[in-house]
Amino acid sequence: MGLGRDTSRKQIILQCSKLVFFQIYSMTVRLSAMFEEHMKTVISNWKCAQRHSVLSKLCAARRKRKPTSKTSSSRRDAASSQPGAGPNQAGLYVKPSVIEAISFS
Repeated sequence: MGLGRDTSRKQIILQCSKLVFFQIYSMTVRLSAMFEEHMKTVISNWKCAQRHSVLSKLCAARRKRKPTSKTSSSRRDAASSQPGAGPNQAGLYVKPSVIEAISFS
């Protein structure tokens, strides 16, 4: 009789340990999914902040490069007042004498 009780106890303990193992496994899977979802938002926010930082640096550099002196704007005005002068494809003003020297016709 003692042998039958030991066998049934071992089966119950084995079933309980399997149940506990399954519960731990399922909790681990849920935690992993939750962590992955959270990290996706963190990484997305970080990438957005990096892009914003790069763009703000570019805008600051562009603001520094803009001509603020009156001489550069007066040169542009003088070049544009000449006949045949005007902005080229790059938006730069070229004197007609330079255009004539460059043309190959």
